[in-house]
Amino acid sequence: MNIILYILDDLRPDFLGCYGFLKDTSPNIDAFTEDAVLYEKAYSTSNGTKAAATSIFTSQYPRLLSMLYESNTLPEYDYTLPKVLKSNEFGCYGISANLFFSPNFGFTSFDEFFNLQTDKELIERRKSVGAKSLDMMPSEYINEKLFPLFKKEGNKFFFLWAVDPHGPFYVREGDESYFGNSNDDFIKIGEVNSNNAEKVKSLYCDMIRHNDSNFGKVISFLKEKGIYDDSMIIVAGDHGEAFGEHEWILNKRMFGHSDFVFEEVIRIPLIIKYPKNEFSGQRVNLPVQLIDIFPTILGAIGVGKENLEGVDICPSRISIDDNRLIFTEGHVLPISSHSIGIKVGDYKLIKTETPLYIGLKAKRMIRNILEKLQIPSIQLYNLKEDPLERENLASKEKDKVKILLRKYNQLFNEKEIISRNKEKVEEEVKKRLKNLGYFNE
Repeated sequence: MNIILYILDDLRPDFLGCYGFLKDTSPNIDAFTEDAVLYEKAYSTSNGTKAAATSIFTSQYPRLLSMLYESNTLPEYDYTLPKVLKSNEFGCYGISANLFFSPNFGFTSFDEFFNLQTDKELIERRKSVGAKSLDMMPSEYINEKLFPLFKKEGNKFFFLWAVDPHGPFYVREGDESYFGNSNDDFIKIGEVNSNNAEKVKSLYCDMIRHNDSNFGKVISFLKEKGIYDDSMIIVAGDHGEAFGEHEWILNKRMFGHSDFVFEEVIRIPLIIKYPKNEFSGQRVNLPVQLIDIFPTILGAIGVGKENLEGVDICPSRISIDDNRLIFTEGHVLPISSHSIGIKVGDYKLIKTETPLYIGLKAKRMIRNILEKLQIPSIQLYNLKEDPLERENLASKEKDKVKILLRKYNQLFNEKEIISRNKEKVEEEVKKRLKNLGYFNE
């Protein structure tokens, strides 16, 4: 049995055909859902890549392992997905196009790990073709590393982290646009604004289509080798991406994914093909999260679970209901706003804390003051009646606010937080991540 965990960075579900999108961005993923289970209400645990990776890797909330900040490194932890699978005679391999998911930040215990962003041969190849971004390693490079690994014997576990469709936004080298974009278009993450948002969304569609094509090649390869039916294949996003759906300070629109935990940033696609294509074509309309991937894999191979925050969401074993608490949070830096989301049933509460910044960075200080003055500390939305989160009900439904805040406080009551001082990030690693929009404060 092979287990393939394929994570698409920044991918929003509402940009996929199988989730109702009308543009043809994802023909291979859409076809794949015919053999799989699609989870309609899937959520990340964070708006950041590394924090989300922590939840997939450990089935823990990032806070419990002190993994919210950009500079944090995963502490030594005995119960990770590769460690458990290796103890059950799986070979474990990781391939990542985003350094935030790599041994550089504590994601270890693989038999082999391929860090595409620091692969010198791939960087030189990118230079030779005149790539617009040397640090953007498109998903075809994942396939190059993946396919030879199937020559190894025994059960295998593959953790694949594709950086497509993460910014910068442009039509990938060698592609022709499916959506009317020019191959000269190139928009960096920090350049996205209200004036070019529609162009960015169109480029985002092309980037999804590129990743979808390479995912389709993985599926074709597994079928050619005769191992597709027995494989467990999980396709998920780590978090979403904002394209100006909500306003921020000074009436500016929010773009990217490092600020607040609105639905466009924390809703993700989650599609699981179980071995023998069991439960194929089913759609589950219950709230699930990234923390559920780990226990669901263990359930599929018949291994017990120890102290996991998530639950097994296989249709024959799922035991949650629509009132399950969904928790997510984002806190990139100690000086940045800390945004948490608590969802129970139709209601979602967003609680924002902005620490007071007094320092030498004038721009940071001004932004801090504006955030404190303009961003509500408590927001409450009825997602059934207001799925776009437009009407803040916090002042009208104070009892509901109290209930959700109480549930939040109970969630981490008496739970141990494994603390670790922030690590010094290597300059080369930081440089490559800066080109993907990180470490820019």
